[in-house]
Amino acid sequence: MRTTARTLSDIALRSMALIGFYLGASWIVGLLPGSGGANIGAGLLLFVVIMVLSGLGGLYDGRRAGFLRTVVIWAATSVIVAMGMVALIDGFHPFDADIFWSDLRDIGALMVGLVVMPALLGGLITGLTRADREYRSCPDR
Repeated sequence: MRTTARTLSDIALRSMALIGFYLGASWIVGLLPGSGGANIGAGLLLFVVIMVLSGLGGLYDGRRAGFLRTVVIWAATSVIVAMGMVALIDGFHPFDADIFWSDLRDIGALMVGLVVMPALLGGLITGLTRADREYRSCPDR
């Protein structure tokens, strides 16, 4: 029960942090002079920072919780972040279910990949080193 509550709180915290970062960074980019059009460079930079944050989070979770729990945490986080970002993007227009599902399919898949892949790589690195360290520290060895 305690592990389940901890996992759910980890998912909520990471989802809110990534969506909050995206929202705050988008707001700051909108305040910059000359940002009335599409700013591809700023968008790509946001994606890179999201990947770095996810990778660092995966490193932390892999060391603290192990690889399997890291998979659960970051898979759920990536889906929530993808849905949140699509809702933020579509929130500036009147709701249209067809557009929402189309954006969720296209943008959501991209966001899931940008969040879950670096996190799983980080979790794999530290999760395996953690397992190896625990194996070597067993009294039977």
